Amino acid sequence: MTIHKQLEALSKREVVFAVKDGDARPTDRLSRKLGALDLLNRVARELTSELDPERLVERILQIAHESMGFSQCAVLLLGEDGTDLRIQAAVGYRHDVAKGSTSPIRVRLSEGVTGRVARTGRAELVTDVSNEESYIEGVTGGRCEMAAPLRCRGELLGVLDAEATEAGAFDEVDFETFVAFADHAAIALHNAKAYREARDLNATLERATSALSDANERLERQVNELALLNEAGRVITSTLSLRETLTAIGNMVIKVTQVLGGSIDLPGATDGARGMSVEFGKRAELLRGELVEICVPLMVGHRTVGHFRVWRESVRAFVRAEQQTFATFANQAAIAIENARLFEHTQETYVEVIRSLAQALEARDAYTKGHSERVMSYSLMIGEAFGLDAEELEVIRQAALLHDIGKIGIRDNVLLKPMKLTAEEWKLIEGHPAHADRILSPIRFLDRARLVVRAHHERFDGKGFPEGMAGEAIPLGARIVAVADAYDAMTTDRPYRKGMPFDVAIVELRRHAGTQFDPVVIDKFAGVLATQTAESLAAITTSANARVDENTK
Repeated sequence: MTIHKQLEALSKREVVFAVKDGDARPTDRLSRKLGALDLLNRVARELTSELDPERLVERILQIAHESMGFSQCAVLLLGEDGTDLRIQAAVGYRHDVAKGSTSPIRVRLSEGVTGRVARTGRAELVTDVSNEESYIEGVTGGRCEMAAPLRCRGELLGVLDAEATEAGAFDEVDFETFVAFADHAAIALHNAKAYREARDLNATLERATSALSDANERLERQVNELALLNEAGRVITSTLSLRETLTAIGNMVIKVTQVLGGSIDLPGATDGARGMSVEFGKRAELLRGELVEICVPLMVGHRTVGHFRVWRESVRAFVRAEQQTFATFANQAAIAIENARLFEHTQETYVEVIRSLAQALEARDAYTKGHSERVMSYSLMIGEAFGLDAEELEVIRQAALLHDIGKIGIRDNVLLKPMKLTAEEWKLIEGHPAHADRILSPIRFLDRARLVVRAHHERFDGKGFPEGMAGEAIPLGARIVAVADAYDAMTTDRPYRKGMPFDVAIVELRRHAGTQFDPVVIDKFAGVLATQTAESLAAITTSANARVDENTK
């Protein structure tokens, strides 16, 4: 249940109580709750406008002290090792325990009220700490304490703590307001952290993608940079795609509110991001009767990234509390949308860097121009014939583009030798899948593709390399790439021979079915090729060469 739903439910119960007993005090409590809700809505917008984590911590403390009336309050953040809490900012606390002192306090998760709240994830109100054996004195003469976890998307960031020198100084309304404020603060802290990482990631990506100039010397360095980029982008890459994010937001609005429908509209940005609009619920033009509508801007900092609209029958106008609810929801949705956009941009950049790595390697030999692009096209055709899902096809695409990356360590006089290789030279060639495995192992998001690259020279009869795997023990992706790789090698011109016709190459593949190649993969590939014309197959080469030329301008 959302914060606003909880407060609304509590408010309704207080109204019933007031009518039944004729007591004015519950109404006073209701007024306090409504005032707190109004304040929380304004606070949520203010917090999401600050995207610097250090300044945000100070702002959280300032709002808690000045606007929300908690005169003795502290923000404790989880240490890097995850074993203790450290006071990041405090007001009204003892000088010797706050950040900046010679020995700032560190609270282990096994100690104190704040440690217990961090460990259990449940907010607590202790009306009299004199009965609390584990109480850690943060305020001189402290008697009453409440603490709430700063948690967002399952990640514990820290604890928000407030104390008073009088037992029972905080009541239920104070506690509910404090917990709701902590939830807003946690979301703001998480978003600020994600925004900083995304900004740093984009800057790093721009530098990485412009650095490809020397194939042999710089390829391994860029692969290592990709590993760092993946590590820095974990928050973004765990986010849904932009369209899925918009759809999820819309479905949530329909589920938790009493609107008939709505839309989220994102205009195209000047940096090239495409515009998008997603409608949810019932479309306004299909509804009979007059409608009332709310339109709220989606803002990140001081920048408007889109608009969030909802509508329902005009006989049920939106009251102020509902308007505030939608405004608060829009503030949080804006950051989720921005992160989703950054995620899509990051994934697209990853693919382009992978393609550039493969093309830089192939630039060593004019006859292999576009080889990885063609192997990728053939591999995807086979994968689709198997009915593989989008995630499996993406793994095959990555593996096909990188299947020869291990050849980076092979000398040109061996790799480009036009005549038969010696036993020693052939041993160098056989080592390239294992070398590719070592190059790609630091890049966690390529783990599945790396296994395919390592195994794409295994044979179906178990006589391949580097492991000697056989049959279905070889990953399906590797069996697919092996067939696509061989087919492209046979149909492409080389200095010492002309490429085979497409139909002759399939006959040659079938001759090695069950020994070198998986017969089922060959059957699938033959079935796909049977639906292609000579012109469409030639277009694959033309398209691959065009992509290479475009990226090497």
